[in-house]
Amino acid sequence: MRSLNNPIAVLFVTALIAACSCTKRPNDEKKLEIQNPTSYLLRKIIWSGPTSNGESLAFFYNSDHLVSKIERYEWSGGPSQITYDTSYYSFEYTNGLCTKWKVSEGFEGYFIFEYNNRNLPVKRTCYYADNSFSHATFYKYDNDDNLIEKTDSAVTIDFRSVYAYDSNNDLVSSIEYILWSSPQQKVKYEWSNFDQKVNFIKAVNGLPVTAAYDNNVGSYSSSSPNNAQTENYFSQVDINQSFGSPNSSSFSYEYNEQGLPVKMKTGPWIVTFEYEKYK
Repeated sequence: MRSLNNPIAVLFVTALIAACSCTKRPNDEKKLEIQNPTSYLLRKIIWSGPTSNGESLAFFYNSDHLVSKIERYEWSGGPSQITYDTSYYSFEYTNGLCTKWKVSEGFEGYFIFEYNNRNLPVKRTCYYADNSFSHATFYKYDNDDNLIEKTDSAVTIDFRSVYAYDSNNDLVSSIEYILWSSPQQKVKYEWSNFDQKVNFIKAVNGLPVTAAYDNNVGSYSSSSPNNAQTENYFSQVDINQSFGSPNSSSFSYEYNEQGLPVKMKTGPWIVTFEYEKYK
């Protein structure tokens, strides 16, 4: 799992592409507005630090103000040996829900999502570029539409993640069980000290709401309404062992008039967010 304060980490292949096979309900048009409670669209995220490493993400939207493409641009290395890497994600929609999300970042392929009658994704199937099957991800929710369990499998279940929330529906913990390894292992994240402002990922209309990190754009959670200011990471241990002491990261923010972060500081990193008013 990718931590917020490590934008140059290896990207998860199992993150992206969505599709829908549900009947449109009368309030479907309003659901997209609820996901973005502001009048802004996120246009760019830039990670920069004291070294030559960095990352930028550019967001593009269609005429319905739904994200149509994301370009990721990363750079690393010393001043005389700097290297670059670019990734591309593209999106297609039906009835306001993403129907296909193509991925090009070393891995070439796409993911297809199936939705329940509440427009929540319940299955994500990954295919390679030649249309061969890779794996499937299954999602379960509570009565407040919060994701509480995710499983990944090709033949048997390889990963299982469980999630917990506070009374504001902010994600407060995630435990991932690594079931394919021998011995089986687990890893844990905790988040706290929420800012009561707007989670920046809410300003990306149309991005499927799934598990933390699934959307691969640096957001700790695609469903939480607020931004976490503290993250505790508990290193991987055998499944029958207790977690040790966590490594902690803190995040501070500056906001625009609608409560969206325009700057985030974490460790040596400074992250800037650029928006465009669309309504």
